[in-house]
Amino acid sequence: MPLERSAIMAGRYDHYIQLENIKNFSSKLETEADPAKRNMLVKLLAEETAKLQGRRKIRDNKPA
Repeated sequence: MPLERSAIMAGRYDHYIQLENIKNFSSKLETEADPAKRNMLVKLLAEETAKLQGRRKIRDNKPA
């Protein structure tokens, strides 16, 4: 597999993992009562959301 294609596949995999993490953390926040665990979930959710937004900015700024 050429390097460029491999990088594209890795990027798609990373994107999928980020989306799944966001869904997972959001779901857990709905039922978690422990304040320390909630704080950690909020932090993790914010980190994954920032990563996803960063990927979108990079994608949107690429020249055609």
